[in-house]
Amino acid sequence: MKKSLLFTCMLMLMSGLLAAQDQDSASTQEETPAARDTTYWTSNLSLGFNFNQAAFSGNWAAGGVNTIALGTIVQANANYAKGKLTFDNQFEFIYGVVRNEGEETRKANDRIFLDSKVGLRFSDKWSYFGAFNLITQAADGFDFRGDEPVLISRFFAPAFITGAIGAEYKPNQEFALRLSPFPPA
Repeated sequence: MKKSLLFTCMLMLMSGLLAAQDQDSASTQEETPAARDTTYWTSNLSLGFNFNQAAFSGNWAAGGVNTIALGTIVQANANYAKGKLTFDNQFEFIYGVVRNEGEETRKANDRIFLDSKVGLRFSDKWSYFGAFNLITQAADGFDFRGDEPVLISRFFAPAFITGAIGAEYKPNQEFALRLSPFPPA
């Protein structure tokens, strides 16, 4: 796990250094703030919060369990495209808890997702790519089937890290297919 965390930190640091080098080389040329072109980057951020409550009276014939649930989602994208080079980044954090009547509060959803891909186009619809993907969780996970909750997972355990190289087919903005027959070990 420590190696995975170290690898993730190194990748982020290298990305920052490459961006800083690009800015340094651009700042050596004389330019005005209005002359700096940032149109190669697109980004967005979405935040969502959800509250759900169900309450049933004792005379409700169909039955049911009183429940309260809270959920949140954060999604962010930052993509770069200039000439034949692309750099696509996606981050997603989802977390939710639920409390059913007669039970203690437990997490209902917990996911941290990061996907980063560098591509080099060789035609209008095809490109070579190298990608890095991380999926993990933020909070402890428990098995509630027995009399007492049993701890089954912690922050970053498990964490699934995948790297891949290959070709990508992208005929439009809504569809992309990555073909990676030989992902690195």
